[in-house]
Amino acid sequence: MGPPVAAEENMITLRLSPPSLPPESKAVHIPASVGKGCIRSAALASGIQLLVMDYTLDRPTRLEYAPPYKSTGFSFCLSGNSRIHSNGHGRDLIVRPGQSALNCCPDLDALWEDMAPQRVIRLGIMMNQELLDSFVPGSQDRPWDLTGMAPKGLIRREGRITPAMKVVILQILNCPFHGITRQLFLEAKALELAAYQMAQCLETCPLHRKMDRLRPGDRERAMQAADLLSSDLETAPNLCDLARSVGMCRSKLCHCFRLAYGVSPFEFLRRNRLETARNHLAQGRMNVTEAAYAVGYSSPSYFTKAFKKQFGHLPGRFPEKIR
Repeated sequence: MGPPVAAEENMITLRLSPPSLPPESKAVHIPASVGKGCIRSAALASGIQLLVMDYTLDRPTRLEYAPPYKSTGFSFCLSGNSRIHSNGHGRDLIVRPGQSALNCCPDLDALWEDMAPQRVIRLGIMMNQELLDSFVPGSQDRPWDLTGMAPKGLIRREGRITPAMKVVILQILNCPFHGITRQLFLEAKALELAAYQMAQCLETCPLHRKMDRLRPGDRERAMQAADLLSSDLETAPNLCDLARSVGMCRSKLCHCFRLAYGVSPFEFLRRNRLETARNHLAQGRMNVTEAAYAVGYSSPSYFTKAFKKQFGHLPGRFPEKIR
Protein backbone atom coordinates (compact mmCIF):
# COMPACT_ATOMS: atom_id res chain seq x y z
CA MET A 1 0.00 0.00 0.00
CA GLY A 2 1.37 3.36 -0.98
CA PRO A 3 1.48 6.51 1.13
CA PRO A 4 -1.68 8.60 1.49
CA VAL A 5 -0.90 11.16 -1.20
CA ALA A 6 -3.58 13.62 -2.32
CA ALA A 7 -4.73 14.03 -5.89
CA GLU A 8 -2.20 15.68 -8.17
CA GLU A 9 -4.38 18.71 -8.92
CA ASN A 10 -4.46 19.63 -5.20
CA MET A 11 -0.67 19.71 -4.85
CA ILE A 12 1.74 22.57 -5.00
CA THR A 13 5.22 22.08 -6.40
CA LEU A 14 8.41 22.94 -4.52
CA ARG A 15 11.75 22.78 -6.34
CA LEU A 16 14.73 21.79 -4.19
CA SER A 17 18.45 21.54 -4.88
CA PRO A 18 19.43 18.30 -3.06
CA PRO A 19 20.90 15.85 -3.75
CA SER A 20 23.18 18.16 -5.78
CA LEU A 21 23.70 20.91 -3.22
CA PRO A 22 27.06 22.62 -3.82
CA PRO A 23 29.47 22.44 -0.86
CA GLU A 24 28.97 26.10 0.02
CA SER A 25 25.20 25.65 0.40
CA LYS A 26 24.34 24.67 3.96
CA ALA A 27 20.54 24.48 3.93
CA VAL A 28 17.40 24.69 1.84
CA HIS A 29 14.51 26.01 3.95
CA ILE A 30 10.93 24.89 3.39
CA PRO A 31 8.81 27.98 2.55
CA ALA A 32 6.32 29.04 5.21
CA SER A 33 3.53 28.66 2.66
CA VAL A 34 4.23 24.92 2.57
CA GLY A 35 5.39 24.12 6.07
CA LYS A 36 8.53 24.50 8.16
CA GLY A 37 11.98 22.97 8.58
CA CYS A 38 14.87 22.48 6.19
CA ILE A 39 17.26 20.15 4.40
CA ARG A 40 20.83 20.65 5.59
CA SER A 41 23.99 19.47 3.91
CA ALA A 42 27.52 18.92 5.14
CA ALA A 43 30.39 18.36 2.70
CA LEU A 44 32.82 16.02 4.48
CA ALA A 45 36.55 15.80 3.86
CA SER A 46 36.43 12.40 2.15
CA GLY A 47 34.03 13.63 -0.53
CA ILE A 48 30.90 12.33 1.20
CA GLN A 49 27.92 14.66 1.34
CA LEU A 50 25.71 14.24 4.39
CA LEU A 51 22.08 15.34 4.07
CA VAL A 52 19.85 15.81 7.12
CA MET A 53 16.18 16.35 6.32
CA ASP A 54 13.82 17.49 9.06
CA TYR A 55 10.70 19.32 7.99
CA THR A 56 6.93 19.34 8.34
CA LEU A 57 4.58 19.83 5.40
CA ASP A 58 1.22 21.49 6.05
CA ARG A 59 -0.32 20.66 2.68
CA PRO A 60 0.08 18.09 -0.13
CA THR A 61 3.36 18.88 -1.85
CA ARG A 62 5.34 17.70 -4.84
CA LEU A 63 9.07 18.01 -4.25
CA GLU A 64 11.11 18.30 -7.45
CA TYR A 65 14.84 17.69 -7.08
CA ALA A 66 17.17 19.52 -9.44
CA PRO A 67 19.60 17.38 -11.49
CA PRO A 68 22.28 16.07 -11.94
CA TYR A 69 21.76 12.64 -10.37
CA LYS A 70 24.94 10.77 -11.17
CA SER A 71 25.58 9.53 -7.65
CA THR A 72 25.40 6.57 -5.29
CA GLY A 73 24.06 6.96 -1.80
CA PHE A 74 22.48 5.52 1.31
CA SER A 75 19.18 6.79 2.68
CA PHE A 76 17.43 6.27 6.01
CA CYS A 77 13.82 7.27 6.72
CA LEU A 78 12.74 7.72 10.35
CA SER A 79 9.37 9.30 9.59
CA GLY A 80 7.26 10.30 6.60
CA ASN A 81 5.87 8.47 3.56
CA SER A 82 6.29 9.41 -0.07
CA ARG A 83 5.95 8.12 -3.60
CA ILE A 84 9.02 8.70 -5.81
CA HIS A 85 8.76 9.15 -9.58
CA SER A 86 11.64 9.35 -12.03
CA ASN A 87 11.93 9.57 -15.80
CA GLY A 88 13.17 6.30 -17.22
CA HIS A 89 11.84 4.18 -14.33
CA GLY A 90 8.87 1.95 -14.99
CA ARG A 91 7.25 2.02 -11.54
CA ASP A 92 6.93 4.32 -8.57
CA LEU A 93 9.11 3.74 -5.53
CA ILE A 94 7.65 3.97 -2.04
CA VAL A 95 9.50 5.46 0.94
CA ARG A 96 8.27 4.30 4.36
CA PRO A 97 9.29 4.94 7.99
CA GLY A 98 11.92 2.47 9.16
CA GLN A 99 13.23 1.95 5.61
CA SER A 100 16.87 2.10 4.61
CA ALA A 101 18.06 1.93 1.02
CA LEU A 102 21.07 1.85 -1.24
CA ASN A 103 20.37 4.16 -4.21
CA CYS A 104 22.01 4.52 -7.60
CA CYS A 105 21.12 7.30 -10.03
CA PRO A 106 23.12 6.56 -13.19
CA ASP A 107 21.15 8.61 -15.70
CA LEU A 108 18.15 10.72 -14.68
CA ASP A 109 16.84 13.99 -16.01
CA ALA A 110 13.91 14.30 -13.58
CA LEU A 111 13.11 13.11 -10.06
CA TRP A 112 10.19 14.11 -7.83
CA GLU A 113 8.28 12.96 -4.76
CA ASP A 114 4.58 13.26 -3.95
CA MET A 115 4.04 13.84 -0.24
CA ALA A 116 1.06 14.30 2.07
CA PRO A 117 1.04 16.72 5.04
CA GLN A 118 3.37 15.08 7.57
CA ARG A 119 6.61 15.27 9.56
CA VAL A 120 9.62 14.02 7.58
CA ILE A 121 12.92 13.00 9.16
CA ARG A 122 15.51 11.43 6.87
CA LEU A 123 19.25 11.12 6.57
CA GLY A 124 21.22 10.66 3.35
CA ILE A 125 24.85 9.78 2.66
CA MET A 126 25.80 10.72 -0.91
CA MET A 127 29.01 9.84 -2.74
CA ASN A 128 30.14 8.92 -6.21
CA GLN A 129 30.73 5.28 -7.03
CA GLU A 130 34.48 5.80 -7.50
CA LEU A 131 34.75 6.94 -3.88
CA LEU A 132 32.72 3.98 -2.64
CA ASP A 133 34.82 1.56 -4.69
CA SER A 134 38.00 3.04 -3.22
CA PHE A 135 37.12 1.75 0.25
CA VAL A 136 37.39 -1.88 -0.96
CA PRO A 137 39.92 -1.96 -3.84
CA GLY A 138 39.91 -5.19 -5.78
CA SER A 139 36.77 -6.58 -4.16
CA GLN A 140 34.40 -8.48 -6.44
CA ASP A 141 31.56 -8.40 -3.90
CA ARG A 142 29.99 -5.03 -4.54
CA PRO A 143 26.29 -4.93 -3.63
CA TRP A 144 26.28 -1.18 -4.28
CA ASP A 145 27.21 -1.62 -7.94
CA LEU A 146 23.64 -1.41 -9.24
CA THR A 147 24.27 -0.01 -12.69
CA GLY A 148 23.70 -3.37 -14.35
CA MET A 149 20.21 -3.75 -12.90
CA ALA A 150 18.55 -1.30 -15.31
CA PRO A 151 19.66 0.78 -18.28
CA LYS A 152 18.24 4.01 -16.88
CA GLY A 153 16.43 5.29 -13.82
CA LEU A 154 16.59 5.46 -10.07
CA ILE A 155 17.64 2.07 -8.70
CA ARG A 156 17.10 1.12 -5.06
CA ARG A 157 18.05 -1.86 -2.94
CA GLU A 158 15.79 -1.53 0.06
CA GLY A 159 16.36 -2.70 3.61
CA ARG A 160 15.29 -1.90 7.17
CA ILE A 161 16.74 0.47 9.74
CA THR A 162 18.21 -1.78 12.42
CA PRO A 163 18.67 -0.75 16.07
CA ALA A 164 22.40 -0.32 15.46
CA MET A 165 21.69 1.97 12.49
CA LYS A 166 19.20 4.01 14.51
CA VAL A 167 21.72 4.59 17.29
CA VAL A 168 24.17 6.08 14.77
CA ILE A 169 21.44 8.12 13.04
CA LEU A 170 20.45 9.68 16.37
CA GLN A 171 24.09 10.41 17.15
CA ILE A 172 24.36 12.28 13.85
CA LEU A 173 21.09 14.16 14.38
CA ASN A 174 22.16 15.18 17.90
CA CYS A 175 25.87 15.80 17.25
CA PRO A 176 27.18 17.80 20.26
CA PHE A 177 30.38 19.06 18.59
CA HIS A 178 31.34 22.11 16.54
CA GLY A 179 34.00 23.07 14.01
CA ILE A 180 36.65 20.53 13.05
CA THR A 181 35.55 18.16 15.82
CA ARG A 182 32.06 18.10 14.35
CA GLN A 183 33.45 17.34 10.87
CA LEU A 184 35.51 14.42 12.19
CA PHE A 185 32.56 13.08 14.18
CA LEU A 186 30.15 13.26 11.24
CA GLU A 187 32.70 11.69 8.89
CA ALA A 188 33.21 8.74 11.23
CA LYS A 189 29.50 8.25 11.86
CA ALA A 190 28.60 8.52 8.16
CA LEU A 191 31.09 5.77 7.34
CA GLU A 192 29.84 3.64 10.24
CA LEU A 193 26.27 3.99 9.02
CA ALA A 194 27.30 3.18 5.44
CA ALA A 195 29.07 0.06 6.73
CA TYR A 196 25.92 -1.14 8.49
CA GLN A 197 23.89 -0.62 5.33
CA MET A 198 26.51 -2.35 3.19
CA ALA A 199 26.51 -5.35 5.54
CA GLN A 200 22.74 -5.54 5.27
CA CYS A 201 22.96 -5.49 1.47
CA LEU A 202 25.43 -8.37 1.52
CA GLU A 203 23.12 -10.36 3.79
CA THR A 204 19.95 -9.73 1.80
CA CYS A 205 21.14 -9.94 -1.80
CA PRO A 206 19.82 -13.53 -2.16
CA LEU A 207 16.48 -12.43 -0.70
CA HIS A 208 16.14 -9.68 -3.29
CA ARG A 209 16.73 -12.19 -6.05
CA LYS A 210 13.91 -14.31 -4.59
CA MET A 211 11.65 -11.29 -4.22
CA ASP A 212 12.19 -10.50 -7.90
CA ARG A 213 10.58 -13.87 -8.70
CA LEU A 214 7.30 -12.75 -7.16
CA ARG A 215 4.65 -11.21 -9.34
CA PRO A 216 4.38 -7.44 -8.75
CA GLY A 217 0.98 -7.79 -7.08
CA ASP A 218 2.18 -10.53 -4.71
CA ARG A 219 5.33 -8.56 -3.91
CA GLU A 220 3.27 -5.47 -3.04
CA ARG A 221 0.96 -7.52 -0.80
CA ALA A 222 3.92 -9.07 1.03
CA MET A 223 5.39 -5.59 1.56
CA GLN A 224 1.99 -4.33 2.73
CA ALA A 225 1.83 -7.20 5.24
CA ALA A 226 5.28 -6.25 6.54
CA ASP A 227 4.13 -2.64 6.94
CA LEU A 228 1.06 -3.76 8.89
CA LEU A 229 3.18 -5.91 11.19
CA SER A 230 5.63 -3.05 11.77
CA SER A 231 3.13 -0.22 12.20
CA ASP A 232 1.63 -1.32 15.54
CA LEU A 233 3.85 -3.80 17.35
CA GLU A 234 1.74 -3.67 20.51
CA THR A 235 -1.43 -4.95 18.82
CA ALA A 236 -0.17 -6.54 15.60
CA PRO A 237 -2.80 -8.60 13.69
CA ASN A 238 -2.83 -12.38 13.80
CA LEU A 239 -2.07 -14.34 10.64
CA CYS A 240 -5.73 -14.74 9.59
CA ASP A 241 -6.46 -11.02 9.97
CA LEU A 242 -3.19 -10.12 8.27
CA ALA A 243 -3.94 -12.32 5.27
CA ARG A 244 -7.47 -10.89 5.03
CA SER A 245 -6.14 -7.32 5.18
CA VAL A 246 -3.84 -7.80 2.19
CA GLY A 247 -6.27 -9.92 0.15
CA MET A 248 -4.51 -13.28 0.35
CA CYS A 249 -5.17 -16.66 1.89
CA ARG A 250 -2.92 -17.66 4.81
CA SER A 251 -0.84 -20.20 2.91
CA LYS A 252 -0.14 -17.91 -0.04
CA LEU A 253 0.78 -15.02 2.25
CA CYS A 254 3.24 -17.20 4.16
CA HIS A 255 4.79 -18.43 0.90
CA CYS A 256 5.14 -14.94 -0.61
CA PHE A 257 6.33 -13.44 2.66
CA ARG A 258 9.11 -16.03 2.98
CA LEU A 259 10.25 -15.33 -0.56
CA ALA A 260 10.25 -11.60 0.12
CA TYR A 261 11.83 -11.53 3.58
CA GLY A 262 13.36 -14.97 4.17
CA VAL A 263 11.29 -15.62 7.32
CA SER A 264 7.68 -16.26 8.28
CA PRO A 265 5.41 -13.34 9.22
CA PHE A 266 5.57 -14.47 12.87
CA GLU A 267 9.38 -14.52 12.89
CA PHE A 268 9.46 -11.13 11.15
CA LEU A 269 7.19 -9.70 13.86
CA ARG A 270 9.20 -11.31 16.67
CA ARG A 271 12.49 -9.89 15.43
CA ASN A 272 10.97 -6.48 14.82
CA ARG A 273 9.51 -6.41 18.34
CA LEU A 274 12.80 -7.36 19.95
CA GLU A 275 14.84 -4.94 17.84
CA THR A 276 12.44 -2.10 18.65
CA ALA A 277 12.53 -2.92 22.36
CA ARG A 278 16.31 -3.04 22.20
CA ASN A 279 16.34 0.43 20.67
CA HIS A 280 14.04 1.79 23.43
CA LEU A 281 16.42 0.40 26.03
CA ALA A 282 19.52 1.66 24.18
CA GLN A 283 18.09 5.18 24.19
CA GLY A 284 17.21 4.96 27.88
CA ARG A 285 13.61 5.91 27.14
CA MET A 286 12.00 2.91 28.89
CA ASN A 287 12.73 0.33 31.54
CA VAL A 288 12.43 -3.38 30.79
CA THR A 289 8.76 -3.69 31.69
CA GLU A 290 7.78 -0.61 29.69
CA ALA A 291 9.73 -1.82 26.65
CA ALA A 292 8.11 -5.26 26.85
CA TYR A 293 4.58 -3.85 26.92
CA ALA A 294 5.35 -1.25 24.24
CA VAL A 295 6.18 -3.92 21.66
CA GLY A 296 3.35 -6.31 22.49
CA TYR A 297 4.70 -8.68 25.16
CA SER A 298 2.15 -9.26 27.95
CA SER A 299 4.71 -10.99 30.17
CA PRO A 300 7.97 -9.16 31.05
CA SER A 301 9.54 -12.44 32.12
CA TYR A 302 8.80 -14.04 28.74
CA PHE A 303 10.13 -10.93 27.04
CA THR A 304 13.35 -11.19 29.08
CA LYS A 305 13.86 -14.80 27.98
CA ALA A 306 13.21 -13.98 24.32
CA PHE A 307 15.52 -10.95 24.49
CA LYS A 308 18.39 -12.94 26.00
CA LYS A 309 17.98 -15.69 23.41
CA GLN A 310 18.06 -13.14 20.58
CA PHE A 311 20.86 -10.84 21.76
CA GLY A 312 22.85 -12.91 24.25
CA HIS A 313 22.33 -10.69 27.31
CA LEU A 314 19.53 -9.64 29.62
CA PRO A 315 17.59 -6.49 28.65
CA GLY A 316 18.28 -4.93 32.06
CA ARG A 317 22.01 -5.08 31.34
CA PHE A 318 22.02 -3.26 28.07
CA PRO A 319 25.70 -2.47 27.35
CA GLU A 320 25.36 1.09 26.05
CA LYS A 321 22.79 3.85 26.40
CA ILE A 322 22.85 7.19 24.67
CA ARG A 323 22.38 10.07 27.11
